[in-house]
Order: sequence, then C-alpha cells, then structure tokens
Amino acid sequence: MFLKILIVGSIITIAWFYFYLRVISEDVSNELPFSEVIGKNLVLDRDVFLIRNNTPEFYKTISTVIDEKESIGQINEETTIVEIIKKGTPLTINKATIQSHGESGTYGQITGILFTKKYNILFKQEWGIQSVYVFDNSEPTGNNTSPFLFKKPIWVTKTEHDIHKTYYLPEL
Repeated sequence: MFLKILIVGSIITIAWFYFYLRVISEDVSNELPFSEVIGKNLVLDRDVFLIRNNTPEFYKTISTVIDEKESIGQINEETTIVEIIKKGTPLTINKATIQSHGESGTYGQITGILFTKKYNILFKQEWGIQSVYVFDNSEPTGNNTSPFLFKKPIWVTKTEHDIHKTYYLPEL
C-alpha cells in the first residue's frame, strides 16, 4: 500500500513539474506592436549588453540582448561573455513570439540580427510583458484578450513609443 501511494505521489509531482515548468510559445509577428518592426532596417537607440557564449564561433548561436545592466544577473565567466553593443548599430527583427514559463510569467520575445563590423549576430530579447493593468481604454479584439505592456524599445523609432498603451495579444 505504501509503495502504491509513493508511486502515485511521484507521478502527480512529476506531472505538476512538467505542466508548471514547460514553455508555451506562440508566434505573434503579425500582431501590434511587433508587426510595425518585423523585417525593417532599424538602428540601436542606446548601448545594450550582449550576453554570448565564450566560443570563437558564438555568432552562429543566438545571443541575448539586455538593455539594463541590473537585468544581466550572474555570469559564469568561463562559458559566457558580456559585451557592449554601441548605439547606432544596425539591426533587423525577424520574428516575435509570446512565451509562457511557469516560473517567470508570460512575456514577448523578439529575435533578429545585429549587424556589427565583425559579425552578423543572431540575438533574442524580451520585449513586452503580460500585465493585469490596463493603461488606456482599448478593448480586446477577437482572440487577443491578454493585456501586454511594452517598455521603450532598444531601436530608434519615428515616434516615441507609448509605454502607457495596452496591447492585446492571444491568450496562451
């Protein structure tokens, strides 16, 4: 009897970890505000931090862009390098997804290419976060019922990005 309870308890625990820690992702490249920048030639508006593998061919894998030094976290200097990519560096965004992680919530992620003098560097960056707050009077449309807020982007925009606008994206 004890063995049966232990097995059932283990199965329930494993199932809980699976559903809690798995990553759910959906392409939102055609949704606002992402659709306004996908495939466009953009330029960095400020210096950013590039977190990359400490290998000679790092540019063949996806590096992470962080725009606030406080968000870098702990770095293993043997396997990871943090570099500064300077303001004015060209970039292109190829894809946008929203992702849900059980431990870190639901957020937007963009992927693209930074065009530095030495390499074309594949990158990813979190941009947009699901929020319970709604800053304006906009209403959900169709399947887009989940409110997201976006901070100022790392690239130059023709108009100042409105950080007080709520965008609705699909529910995950």
